[in-house]
Amino acid sequence: MKAPVVLIVEADSNVRHALVDALRSAGHRTLEAAGEETARAVLGCVIPHLVLVEHGPAQAGVRLISWLREARSSSAAPLPVVGMAGSEPEAEALLAAGATRVLRKPFGPEALTGAVARVLSRCGARADPGEGS
Repeated sequence: MKAPVVLIVEADSNVRHALVDALRSAGHRTLEAAGEETARAVLGCVIPHLVLVEHGPAQAGVRLISWLREARSSSAAPLPVVGMAGSEPEAEALLAAGATRVLRKPFGPEALTGAVARVLSRCGARADPGEGS
């Protein structure tokens, strides 16, 4: 069985690379997107086990989660999403859009990998990601 794939959507390249390092160290495979448009393109080709998305400028993370929920509404299993928020209003907006869980910034590698592991476990991550349509 291959390791779960996590799509990381984070605009700041330094933060994105730190997230990649933490998740890879925990045994996950990663895909990266610097923003909403790139994430949509990736999701059109590959369905990861989980999406990790920042709230982002102009609520880009909220839009992406809403789009994901709408696009996968006919799917038997929704795609789990862990949001990253710098404030309580951002966290509430991500949860209202459909995030499975939200991590409040700043957080360390242990909090990140623990949250991802719990969400994947609860959602019963499949062995291999699917192909997009």
